[in-house]
Amino acid sequence: MKFKCGKCGGEIEADASDKGQLVTCPSCMEQVIASTLPPGFSKKRSPMKFCGTHICRDCGTECDPKSSMKGSPIIEMALWLCAILPGLLYTAWRSSSCSKVCRACSSPAIVPIDTPAGRELAARYR
Repeated sequence: MKFKCGKCGGEIEADASDKGQLVTCPSCMEQVIASTLPPGFSKKRSPMKFCGTHICRDCGTECDPKSSMKGSPIIEMALWLCAILPGLLYTAWRSSSCSKVCRACSSPAIVPIDTPAGRELAARYR
């Protein structure tokens, strides 16, 4: 079977037995899951799915995680304008609360796709 790499768009040729398994793209040398579906399309989930580095335990979306900070940037700016010390403390707290979350549902329950748990989740959601 032939399919396109979800990272670089290069064409990958794989055996039908490789479907759902990690294969290496000859163009970019990244590991992607062998699929006959076009990148960004899924039979079971929303069209937001695409080949990425992580999979969400809650929604099954495969994606590169985004960074998320607690708190509000508006409150942070207001505190800096009112007084330096509260602004500094709030900025330090927000910076320390930075974490990686799912792009689709903002859940922190994401797993690298190249781990055994990630492969199991990918097989379950396909």
